[in-house]
Amino acid sequence: MLLLFLAIAGLVGAGVVARLSRVVLPWTNEAAQLLLVWMIFLGANIGTYYRDHVGVGILPESFSGTAQRVMFLFIKAAILAFSGYIVWSGTEFMLFQKLVGGSTFSLPIDVPKYLVALGLPVAFGAGCLHIIVDIITDPFESPYARRPFDEAASEDTRVLTNSRKMEKTTDGKK
Repeated sequence: MLLLFLAIAGLVGAGVVARLSRVVLPWTNEAAQLLLVWMIFLGANIGTYYRDHVGVGILPESFSGTAQRVMFLFIKAAILAFSGYIVWSGTEFMLFQKLVGGSTFSLPIDVPKYLVALGLPVAFGAGCLHIIVDIITDPFESPYARRPFDEAASEDTRVLTNSRKMEKTTDGKK
């Protein structure tokens, strides 16, 4: 992701410098747009893995016990169904782009448009795999519970949370 971001920033910067120096580099804008599309889809996939998307938990968290667990499973199944639909329709769109043909307009090399559209089924397909693994490993865990980036960060968070709880219980003002 960082490499994509740096490549986009470099392309946009090169385009700005080229315009200021009156040099024509029309392909920098289109290349940055293509990389941005892939970065968005890959970022959404990473967000799915870490359960870091925006979610409204008012309804499922108003339940308790078995009803809440069933609601969490239903939410995961609905996300899986939506992602599966995006994989299916994205694949159809990509195949349509391949059938129609065409390539990018201003890039120095011809990039087929279907390679740009391929980002949709690839990213959502990987997201489907993440959700399937999530359903298999713990079907009733909250989809709003963030997955830690690594074990060290998880341990630091637990220690910090426990020390704040200790402060609240020992200090009557907090």
